[in-house]
Amino acid sequence: EQTASGSITQSSPVGSSAGTPGGRAKRQREEQMTPIVDLSEGDDGFVLPACLSNRKFFDKNPLQVPASEKNYVLGVSSTARQNQLNEDIAAVIR
Repeated sequence: EQTASGSITQSSPVGSSAGTPGGRAKRQREEQMTPIVDLSEGDDGFVLPACLSNRKFFDKNPLQVPASEKNYVLGVSSTARQNQLNEDIAAVIR
């Protein structure tokens, strides 16, 4: 479709899923995330992740480590791993 100014406009919403019955809907979470401690009083609060409140979270969602990282960790000495762990813990505490 061409307007009086000569520009071409598109009158049909091709590719738009807004307002159409066939549009994609968000899937619902299987489990509701529940906080262990309610810190919402007084400030904005903080909700603890599901892995801390659901004891079986890692049964359903096993941890995965990239092969390159696994090879690196297993390739260094236990002393080097301990030193790195100490540095990481100190950084978290700061």
